[in-house]
Amino acid sequence: MKITVICRVEPGCLGPHGADHVEDFCHFAQKEFDLVDPTKVDWQIEPRFDKTLSEIQYKLKNRNLSPKQAGLYLDALGKEQDAFEETLFKQLAESVSHYMAKGQALNRKIAG
Repeated sequence: MKITVICRVEPGCLGPHGADHVEDFCHFAQKEFDLVDPTKVDWQIEPRFDKTLSEIQYKLKNRNLSPKQAGLYLDALGKEQDAFEETLFKQLAESVSHYMAKGQALNRKIAG
């Protein structure tokens, strides 16, 4: 059974106008995350407009998991939670870089 990992993205990680782009970025990043561990993880990349919600949330069968429960389930999948989350944040940073590069290429095409 797949674990659902909700990754909430702060608009600020996309720069001073991030709020204008965060939803588009999340759709873009979702496609990249869908390629990461697709047999074990169901990724949900979404904006984090509500600061009361955690950056990372784990679910199993639509039920929220506590951090301890998530760690135990990840262990059962052969993944250590800290390393898993570090990989998640590295992938998120790569997705931001890819998204920004895509935007710069589009701007050059429009200007050219």
